[in-house]
Amino acid sequence: MSETTCGVGIVGMDHWYIAFMALEELGPQTKYPVVAVADHESWRLDAICDKCSCLRTTEFDRVLEHPNIGLIVSMVNSAENPDICRKALANGKHVLSVKPPAMNPDDLDRIIYAANEQGRWFGSFESYRRLLGRYIRAREILLSGRIGSLVTYHQTTHAGLPQSWSGKQDSGWWLDPEKVCGGAWIDHGIYGTDMARWLFGEQVSSISATMTVRRFKDLPFEDYGVAILEFPCGGTAVLEDSWVAVDFAGSEWIIGTHGSIRIDGQAFGNNPVVITFSEKEEIVAQDEEKSFVNLCKGLFEENSLPFGPEDSRENLAVCLAAYRSAEERVAVGL
Repeated sequence: MSETTCGVGIVGMDHWYIAFMALEELGPQTKYPVVAVADHESWRLDAICDKCSCLRTTEFDRVLEHPNIGLIVSMVNSAENPDICRKALANGKHVLSVKPPAMNPDDLDRIIYAANEQGRWFGSFESYRRLLGRYIRAREILLSGRIGSLVTYHQTTHAGLPQSWSGKQDSGWWLDPEKVCGGAWIDHGIYGTDMARWLFGEQVSSISATMTVRRFKDLPFEDYGVAILEFPCGGTAVLEDSWVAVDFAGSEWIIGTHGSIRIDGQAFGNNPVVITFSEKEEIVAQDEEKSFVNLCKGLFEENSLPFGPEDSRENLAVCLAAYRSAEERVAVGL
């Protein structure tokens, strides 16, 4: 692919956390420049003037059709996202999507059909950690047998309510049932779902979940959820996620028969810590830790990425099954 089509366009700033991450990672380099950013709200475009000197517009088509853009990062809400993704793919762009990428499997399948028809790559953001050196290294350690056979993966993420924009107190689209298909659990649990599938190398066979309102009684969604994912090998993943905390707290445990790997930002920093019967060692990943740069490199240079449309489909299916399990109070098979 020529250099002029290695540019990136951001469409929508609803999920501003991720959009800001893209601007901060891609802004300092010129190999994969942010060419344009579009959003419905002009004030949000004005607010990022210090992060982006590129074209800023309220007209989405100016970005979706831009000849120098090869990758569209769609950060609109989950309901609006399928149309944006299909338009981008129809214009010959690769697409990295917001998570969750759709409200239901049918809308997601239409995106995937468009990607296959156009011969373009599609993936959603919950898989981004597959691009980070510390997670790649943790998986390599697991696959090497150093901590034995994988028994269970635990992910816990507790945070406050999402913010519609930096510094604002309302939660915007994250609490709109017409724009997103779940609350606190899918907000963070979709990342854990993808990580568990990647680590086990299998698809989830069944899921049991509980979703409740623990703190914010007037929410249209749950503010607390916990799910147990079961895999054909007999392993499990436990994903506990909430919006009930005052401060962010998160940790991950990869537990094997002969040791474990812990990733805990509060306790250890971002690097995995390997704990076995005889040692405790911090693993410092040497690879580039910028997911958007690594994504562009995989798309435009190496033609290879560790996730794609099938992962988006499986992750969404598992998450929706978790809500079904919580509602019906039974384990749901996949």
